[in-house]
Amino acid sequence: MHFYYERGCNFRSWIKIGDIYQATDDITAVVRDETGMFYEFQMLAGFRTNGGSVPWFAQWYVPSWSSTNDLINIAYSLHDGIYASGIMHRDLADDLLRGLARDSGYSRTKAGLICWAVNQFGASHYGKDELDTAQFLKLHVYNP
Repeated sequence: MHFYYERGCNFRSWIKIGDIYQATDDITAVVRDETGMFYEFQMLAGFRTNGGSVPWFAQWYVPSWSSTNDLINIAYSLHDGIYASGIMHRDLADDLLRGLARDSGYSRTKAGLICWAVNQFGASHYGKDELDTAQFLKLHVYNP
């Protein structure tokens, strides 16, 4: 399934606490899938993420968090929230991450590498709310 970024607000509402980023305000992101369905995500103030969880030695190629690319940060954050809460199937969460990475300007190669790494190293975290994040993520799906 392909996902595309539509709109959002408050993408810069984050503070860094150690290795964790926490939303200081509600953050909204709306994406559309290839069938025309819209997914409105709301990350409530207090939502926590560790970003892309990219090992230090690979961050020259794929940063774990970006000071200039808000959409990749949202992609990582939504992926973390979906994995924590299980509100979407894991495959859809990975597709959403890849689609938003592409929309953020990443090449197919870089977006594919991110998804490969998630499948290799992150799949075991699906359904485990390690950062107490699930309660801070809301999803509304609609067809306009």
